[in-house]
Amino acid sequence: MAFSLSVMMMTSGDFTLTGFSSDTAIANAANGTFTMSSGEVFGYGESDNGKVIISKALADFNDLKVGDEITVTNPSDTSTTYTFTISGIYKNSTSSNTSAMGPMGGTSQDADNAIYTSVSTLKSLGLDADTTANDDDNNTTTQLGYTYMLGSADDYETFASDVRKAGLDDTYTVQSADVENHESSLVPLDSLAKF
Repeated sequence: MAFSLSVMMMTSGDFTLTGFSSDTAIANAANGTFTMSSGEVFGYGESDNGKVIISKALADFNDLKVGDEITVTNPSDTSTTYTFTISGIYKNSTSSNTSAMGPMGGTSQDADNAIYTSVSTLKSLGLDADTTANDDDNNTTTQLGYTYMLGSADDYETFASDVRKAGLDDTYTVQSADVENHESSLVPLDSLAKF
């Protein structure tokens, strides 16, 4: 089972920093598919900590190339910065949409402003679930979301049931857009079957 951990720097930040645990997880990025324009995708182990891939639009706008270093600032604490090395540049398969969340979405919601890295890199920076959940002094405003790749709707139902039994609090949501889309597509067929 592959999973991806998304850590998004909020509070009017300009970028979204997202960490992935595997090639399977990155292939299912929330912003959609992409192809590599130059360089390569980072590795997932500690030896590749600090490596990122950025969009071609972001690279072109800032005159960046593979091997360059970039520094981003924590929007909640401007004295905290993170430096990364660009290992690759990707091109989104779909066009960018800065207005996906309306005027309140900001530029961080723009798919071209997504910086992708590994879960290991996020952990090394203290931006993983364990650190941000337990560090009262951490000023980082993060939104943690996990994506699990499951083989079927039955696997999803079993997973949802198992995480609740394991103690997942009711304040968390377990959902699947794929399952929800599939179920909504069956509604007309169910109605037709009644006739």
